[in-house]
Amino acid sequence: MIPALLKEIVDKRKWLTNDEMNDVIALSQTVPGAVAVNTATFIGHRIGGIRGALAAMLGVSLPTFFIVLTLGVSYY
Repeated sequence: MIPALLKEIVDKRKWLTNDEMNDVIALSQTVPGAVAVNTATFIGHRIGGIRGALAAMLGVSLPTFFIVLTLGVSYY
């Protein structure tokens, strides 16, 4: 997943430099929680402040939440 993130964030969109992205990944691994959610939150904060962090966190978390919710309801 990390190479895909690097390619998208650094090479394609040029939102962060390679060094900044390495710092974000290292910081995301030290904070409790899923690395994908933490990385998205830090990148969202870097780009759009608090609103960007919330949007990124919800964008990564909500699809999984709804899939699990749908599966849970269908099994009930």
